[in-house]
Amino acid sequence: MTEPIFDPAAPSHDVSSGEAGQFALKGSSLAARAAAPEGLLGFLFGDGGLVSVLWRAAVDTLSRPFYATYERTLAAQASTWRKPKHIGIVMDGNRRFARILGSDVSYGHKRGADKLREMLDWCFECNIPVVTV
Repeated sequence: MTEPIFDPAAPSHDVSSGEAGQFALKGSSLAARAAAPEGLLGFLFGDGGLVSVLWRAAVDTLSRPFYATYERTLAAQASTWRKPKHIGIVMDGNRRFARILGSDVSYGHKRGADKLREMLDWCFECNIPVVTV
């Protein structure tokens, strides 16, 4: 697997949360990356290449308004559902997630902790009395 062109752990780049920002390039220059063994095609289409990063950012941006509608619809339906009294959460895959992105494992653990916090907030909002992590 080639080294990602864009550094997903860079503070100015967080495509998954939909935040806009500048992308941080790894390496000394654009010309050096294009001249690398994978060449221009690798730069554009390789793992973490320009096209995949821009595609993910575009999908996140375009899906945001639809997701808000989906959340409202789901919240209306959820009021009729039976709610569990206990939810168990198994924290698995944070290290693997970070390695796939080419980041330090601490980045994966931070993202996992952020997602756990989001899940605990949902459980609190839905009056789930017991959550086991």
